[in-house]
Amino acid sequence: MHDRDYVEEVLAAIPSKGLVHFDADTSVSPGSRDAILRAAGAVIEAVDMVMKGDVQNAFCAVRPPGHHALPDRAMGFCVFNNVAVGAAHAREVHGVARVAVIDFTNEWPSGHDQMRYTLQDLEGWMTAAGFTRQQTFDFPENSFYVLYGKS
Repeated sequence: MHDRDYVEEVLAAIPSKGLVHFDADTSVSPGSRDAILRAAGAVIEAVDMVMKGDVQNAFCAVRPPGHHALPDRAMGFCVFNNVAVGAAHAREVHGVARVAVIDFTNEWPSGHDQMRYTLQDLEGWMTAAGFTRQQTFDFPENSFYVLYGKS
């Protein structure tokens, strides 16, 4: 998961005006603090509502999406990996032993790939599966992937 230093570094980098670039694709502006905290918070709230039985399932359409964010850096338009934040919350707060992540995407979710190793440090197990149709030259044109954490 993202450690406190990374979260504080990101929040401190948000400018009062203009843009700050973390990489070629990922930048933050004055409104980014609210956006990134609300995106992660929406996933946490969704997990809480499902676990309490208030709803049977939840879908969070949040931006930035998060599936490219690595444990220690923003990447590919993603600042925090919101799905990994939700998975860690489910494990730490609600005692969920296993988490499955299914990502229907148009590119490789590099952050999920890295986060599965980070999350398995917690008690439990994470599986990420996805379906992707690549449109860029640096990835296979069609791919299906299944990533397994260690049990």
